[in-house]
This record gives sequence, structure tokens and C-alpha cells, in this order.
Amino acid sequence: DDVDRFRAEREERFLRGDPFELEMRVRLKGGQYAWRLCQYNPLKDESGQVIRWYATTTDIDDRKRAEERLRQSEAELRTITDTIRQPIVVLAPDGTVLYANRVALGLTGHTLEELTEEARSSRIYHPEDADRIRTERHEGLLRGAPFELETRARNKSGEYSWYLVQYNPLKDERGQIIRWYSS
Repeated sequence: DDVDRFRAEREERFLRGDPFELEMRVRLKGGQYAWRLCQYNPLKDESGQVIRWYATTTDIDDRKRAEERLRQSEAELRTITDTIRQPIVVLAPDGTVLYANRVALGLTGHTLEELTEEARSSRIYHPEDADRIRTERHEGLLRGAPFELETRARNKSGEYSWYLVQYNPLKDERGQIIRWYSS
């Protein structure tokens, strides 16, 4: 599956004369395939013309298999969070929205980018609640412990509904917050 792509990319890159690398699967003695990283470096003469190419090949099969397992795990996690019938939002340590499940996006009628901007500007909250929520949320994130807020938030129809939003931190082994999960 990789032969035509590999050959075409390699020939194109040879013409440029700059160092490059390509990934491909190669068949081993036993007939199974494994991933390799091929790195090419040109040797040029005084005028800048390529006179020889040097290439190395590195076994990256374990890394590629780990990347595939990670992709599968992430896809399974997204399926789980999208199936839960409750809004779920993942935040960076500073409170920036990183992910929102299908339910959260469906309730607000926003894309992830729009939801991030709305939350940052507090326009998603009722005008009477916005300053209070901004302050309480900021203080809660700084404390680094689970907390909750009650607020009115605008849904996709433009109406406001009351919500209890619960925040829980995920910490690393040193106690540093690496994510916030809210629902």
C-alpha cells in the first residue's frame, strides 16, 4: 500500500535537494510488515549540487502501534462521553475549553470554537450572572479543589436555563492540575 506513495514522495524530495524523512511499512523475513522511518541527507558540492544521498532507516513499529492504540482509545473515550446524556466539558488548567461532548454542543448550539469564545467572554451566561460566575469560576480554578456553580446559561434557542455546573480537577503525581472536568 505504501510503495507508490513512498516512491513519488521520495523522487519529489530528491529534486528539492533538502534533507527529508518518510515513513513506510516494510515486509520482514517472516512476511509480516513493520513501520520504518527513512531519513535522507544530501552531500552537496561547493556549488550546492547534490553529489550523493545518505539514508538511514529506523524501526518505528512500536511507536506507530502505540499511536494507533492511543487513537483507538481516544475514539472510544469520545464515544463514551458523547453517549452520556449530560454536558461534559474538559478544560485546561487555566480554564480554557479544550473539549465539549456532543450534548454540551447540542445544548448551546455552538461549535467547540464558538463555545470556547463564548465561555471566555462570559456571553454564554445570563448578564446578571456573568460577573459573579467569572469571579467564582476564577476563584474555584485557583483553589484547585472540586467546586460547583449555579448559573443561568443561554441555550441554542437563545433562552436561559438554570444549570448546576460541577468542576473536578485531574492532578498529576506532583499534585499539579493537568485538566478540569465539568458537567
